[in-house]
Amino acid sequence: FDEMGLGTRFAEKPAPIWRAPEAAFADIQALGNDLEAAARAIAPVLRDIDGRLGSDACVRAHGLSGSGATMFALTDDMPSAKLLSETLLRQHTDWWVQPARFASLDEREGPR
Repeated sequence: FDEMGLGTRFAEKPAPIWRAPEAAFADIQALGNDLEAAARAIAPVLRDIDGRLGSDACVRAHGLSGSGATMFALTDDMPSAKLLSETLLRQHTDWWVQPARFASLDEREGPR
């Protein structure tokens, strides 16, 4: 990462507030990950995983999580996530795949 001269764009920013899933998907996909180039240099298999996730019709956004330990794919709903998970596990028995649901802030706070 340092040798590639990356990370010069880091600046503290407030967390985004998305009013619709489409906005979140678009922003997440556009954001990318500054560590991706360095992670791909070390683990070229990430290119294959990225291509597979990006080619699935139910994936709305996908990318590298953190410094490259995992890749993620976002779908519209849990049934789509489970279908994607099952498909990936059938095609790639050596991958670790786990569907998960993210709750909105309102859902975590409980009823008002």
